[in-house]
Amino acid sequence: LPVDTPQYVKRIIVDLLHSLDTDLADATPRRFMRHPLVQAKLKILCPTVKDPTLADLHVSLSNRDKIRRYIDAVKLEKYPFGTGWEGISLAFIRR
Repeated sequence: LPVDTPQYVKRIIVDLLHSLDTDLADATPRRFMRHPLVQAKLKILCPTVKDPTLADLHVSLSNRDKIRRYIDAVKLEKYPFGTGWEGISLAFIRR
């Protein structure tokens, strides 16, 4: 059955995405899950698990499409014109 991610878990994921800084521009679910910052935070949040993953935080995060939606939402917020050449040029034109 589909399971919704609790708000406090969403907040953790969004905060982690914001803390990626420039690595957010080319983030994918795989890169996000393997990022050292994410791994360090998971070890703090799940101290009893040897090699914690996002699914250990909540079962709904085993779905990479859900993680991609969070990444895309934060990317859109941080880079409203996109991360490609066209987005960069539009960002500089609008400044």
